[in-house]
Order: sequence, then C-alpha cells, then structure tokens
Amino acid sequence: MYMIVVRFDIKPEHRQDFLKAGLQDGHDSCLYEPGTTRFEIVQDEDDPNCFYFSEVYEDKAANQAHGSGPYYKAFAATVSDYYRQQPVFLVKGTMIPSLETTEK
Repeated sequence: MYMIVVRFDIKPEHRQDFLKAGLQDGHDSCLYEPGTTRFEIVQDEDDPNCFYFSEVYEDKAANQAHGSGPYYKAFAATVSDYYRQQPVFLVKGTMIPSLETTEK
C-alpha cells in the first residue's frame, strides 16, 4: 500500500468551498478509481483553516493515476486560488504491513 499525507492551508473565506471540493474528490476517487483505498480529511485542532489529506492507494502507480485522473484535476482546478500557501507533502511512501499480516 502506498500513502500520502498533504497539508493544505486555506484562506478562511474559501474554507467551505475547499472542503466541499475535497470531499467530492475523495468520494469520487474511492468510488471510481480502483486503486484508491482510503481518502480522509483531517482538520487541524489549532487552525480551522488547515487540513490534512490522508490518502492510501494499492500502490504508487494508483496514486499517480489519481494525480492525472479527472477527480483530482477537478479538485485542483477548483481550489487553486484558495491557498494561504502552497500544499506541502508531509508523507509519501510505502506502508509497512503489521506484524499480524507478516507473521501469517
């Protein structure tokens, strides 16, 4: 499994529109992209305009397909003017299986 975590700092006046676009991207990606397995949005506890997207894919190729797919492209086009600063990738990498998975 391949995971990314991205931090988004959003202008307060665009907060609701950003969330709507992000939730739509996550919903459509999980429903229509076979390699997307999880898509979660977390709001920072100290800053209501800071969000983290935690996304899990079957592999890196599925993440790359998402990045060039219609749902991400629609999201990116919608939110491009909403940022206080550009998004920051905090995590990119392969998830390590749990002991329960590797010991079977």
